Amino acid sequence: MKRFYSIAVMLCAVLTVSAQSAELKKWAESSSGKSKQSSVVVVNHNDLNQAGIYLEKSANMQYNALVCTGIGAGLSILGSSTSKYDKNGKSQKSERNTYFIAGGSFGLAAIVCSILSVSYKQKAGRSLRAFSGSGGTGLAYSF
Repeated sequence: MKRFYSIAVMLCAVLTVSAQSAELKKWAESSSGKSKQSSVVVVNHNDLNQAGIYLEKSANMQYNALVCTGIGAGLSILGSSTSKYDKNGKSQKSERNTYFIAGGSFGLAAIVCSILSVSYKQKAGRSLRAFSGSGGTGLAYSF
């Protein structure tokens, strides 16, 4: 039963991460046959759009970090709750260690996602600044 829970938690993590992808929507539309026409989208380089893209990536990385933290904590708790010996007296140390290693790797992935989130927020802050002066307010691109 514990293996079922761990598989269910991992499946939820994969679905949560993949549901945030904009390319998934494009793939779903193209595979379902809704959009048969091919179109070319011309995007003008706009600093406001670039800052928005960075903020969206930052939010996605924060969600990923939350999911990875939850999964890592769940696997660690599952490893702690697994008894050292089963009913027949066999050792279950390898199963416990597997849960702890998987939980630690998800924890490490959460840390990496958090660092990337902060990096994207800094890029968004560097790309666009609001200013107020004697001539009024505005937005400026800064390096």
